[in-house]
Parts: sequence; structure tokens; C-alpha cells
Amino acid sequence: MNNINTIAQACYKDGGRSVYMARNFSLRKLNKYYTDENCTPPPPVAPIQSANSSNGNVSISPNPSDYEIKIGLDESWSNSNVSITIVDATGKIVLKKMTDLEGDLMESINVKSLPSGLYIVRINNEKQSQTKKIVIKH
Repeated sequence: MNNINTIAQACYKDGGRSVYMARNFSLRKLNKYYTDENCTPPPPVAPIQSANSSNGNVSISPNPSDYEIKIGLDESWSNSNVSITIVDATGKIVLKKMTDLEGDLMESINVKSLPSGLYIVRINNEKQSQTKKIVIKH
């Protein structure tokens, strides 16, 4: 227990995650919480990106939609086979489409038959992957 108290008294920037965890432990279990005037709060956590994700820009409009969505892709998607998958809130694939993008980087998809709700659109090719949320509202 002395080790936890020692770590908890250290400045976050000097001890990293172990100090942060020790402080939380001290707060909950020991009813003690150590502070340092010279310490900065923990750095923000960066969002996790999948390993196969890249910076290829994808836009979907209109969102929300009731009839048709247009998926716009930047140049990094050109001259490739692109898979477009729409998944409902339960994780069920409701639409899957393969398209070969040569020149035109806009794809239209009719969503009129899909019930109103939140959906995930996954766009990927052999080099990159993007995931977007859309709302279908009739």
C-alpha cells in the first residue's frame, strides 16, 4: 500500500499512466486524493483508428435522407474496386454493393426501402477503409 501512496503523490507528468491509476485508486479505496499545484491534467486520449484506415475523404449526403444517398470519395479512391456496406443498428448487413471507380468518384444508393433509423456505412478497398453514420428518416 505504501507504493500506491508514493505513486499517487507523484506528479502525473513524472509517472504517466501509473500515477493516474494510483490517484484513482487512492480516491476510491483510501478516501485520499493527492494533488500537485505544478501538475497538468492528463493529456487527452487520441481516438483509436483501425489499422487499415487511411485519410481517404468520404462524404455522404443528404444526411438524414429519405430516398437516396450520394457517397462522394476523394482521389485516393480512384481506379479501385470499392465495397460499400450498409449495416443497421443491430449489426445486420442490409445492403452490400461493389463498384469500380474509374473517373467518377460519386456513387448513388437508393435507401427508400430501408426503415427509418440509424445505419453505419462502411466503404473500403484494398488500401483503405472508412466508416460513416447515416440516418434514414421517412
